[in-house]
Amino acid sequence: AEDGSASQREALQEAARRIAVFDEELAKQRAAMRRRRSETQGANALGAALLEGEALKALAAECAEAVAACEAAAAEASKEGGQAEPWQDILKVWANLRADLAEATEEAAAEAKICRAQEASEALAAHGVAAAARRAVAF
Repeated sequence: AEDGSASQREALQEAARRIAVFDEELAKQRAAMRRRRSETQGANALGAALLEGEALKALAAECAEAVAACEAAAAEASKEGGQAEPWQDILKVWANLRADLAEATEEAAAEAKICRAQEASEALAAHGVAAAARRAVAF
């Protein structure tokens, strides 16, 4: 029983480590998003927004994998008559991180939409100037 307890303790420590790493990565991504928004414009801003979306998708996959592992560990602990509560606590932390990730993903999607609209507006304006110049030359 002591060996199982030590094993569960190690697994819980690893789960806590994964949470800390994920939280740090999400914080870094959000900081990078804020920095890119203030530093980029036009097509560069759209490219940055699309890259942000891809980075957030990777974090979402990592989150889903960690949640599945914790759910499996909680089920295993319950089945073996062990302590499932610590796993439930970890799953609550993951739920909060998942909510933060969803918020960041929504922000990135909104930013990409704004960048696309700005890019389309700039293209239309450029086309309008070119068309007006052609009409003026033909006049």
